[in-house]
Amino acid sequence: MSRETIMLIGIGISVLLGGLNYFSTKKGVYINTVSAERIKWINKLREHFSDYSNMVYIYANAVEDYNNKEIAPEEFNEKNLNDDIVYKTTMIELYLNPTEKMNLVLMDLHTIMLQTLREEFCELSYEFYYDLHEDLEYLQQVILKSEWKRLKLESKKGKEIPNKKMKKIFKEVGEEINKNKYIELMEDTKY
Repeated sequence: MSRETIMLIGIGISVLLGGLNYFSTKKGVYINTVSAERIKWINKLREHFSDYSNMVYIYANAVEDYNNKEIAPEEFNEKNLNDDIVYKTTMIELYLNPTEKMNLVLMDLHTIMLQTLREEFCELSYEFYYDLHEDLEYLQQVILKSEWKRLKLESKKGKEIPNKKMKKIFKEVGEEINKNKYIELMEDTKY
């Protein structure tokens, strides 16, 4: 082989490796950007979940105190977080993918919680409220843990995972946290 041929092969290999490096770097930057934004999204969703749970708890206690005539109507009105709960519910639902069953069940439970706190105002069953609240917190945990798992997989693979795989992740995480609760909420569709 001539020296020129070897040089051309060397240049060709350099160009090829340079091109591969360019696309690999470009893909890495994209993955890092998406991952960083998804981390922000997960943390913001966690904050909304926490705020929602706090507001619902305060409001349910105020309803119970009002029903038991432990607080006056004026004091109850100060603790009436109905509008705030509706706002927070809307914020959460805007963060979620409405095509995923887990998220749809959570959204249904939000509606039931609002109806329970509003319509059954004078007859609030604390047992029903706590069961409903427990189901909501379970779904919130499954969603957050599943999203972290999605983030790790997408970062590792370098591409978005399909909805079918996400459905499988929700099931795995849900059963890992509480298999009976998963079956009750997702398969038996109690709500």
